[in-house]
Amino acid sequence: MAAQQAAIAAVEAWGRGRPIAEVENVLVGELRARREFMAPEGINLEARRISDPDWAVKDPQTARRLFAEMRSPESRAAESAFRGEWERTTERLAEALGSMRRFRKSTISSRRTKDGVEFVVRIDPWSPRRARQLQRVAAPAIVLVRRYDPS
Repeated sequence: MAAQQAAIAAVEAWGRGRPIAEVENVLVGELRARREFMAPEGINLEARRISDPDWAVKDPQTARRLFAEMRSPESRAAESAFRGEWERTTERLAEALGSMRRFRKSTISSRRTKDGVEFVVRIDPWSPRRARQLQRVAAPAIVLVRRYDPS
């Protein structure tokens, strides 16, 4: 959440009075630079607020419509499908780790970014062959396989 706020703050002073689409593009760039997630509807609302802090008062119909779209069944269904795929990928990685022998330690972590989900698997002992195997298991998701580091 702090990274989201930092991305928004980085755009705020520059974006005041600029077109919404331009503010959205710069905000997306800031989010990507920080590897942070914000839903497209949230980006649009923030861009509108940055461009004109009083937009919701000036155009209450659009504000109500946008807030309703964020809570629509279609939006919730898309989010549910995304989370399901995220869980299935995590399960495939866990199964693959369980089937590989002689790991002293392993961890799976993931975080949502603007471009999807970033998976990081840490294994001990690490080898390029095992790293490739884990990446194939999770395809098309991107997985970084690193040496296990307790710190």
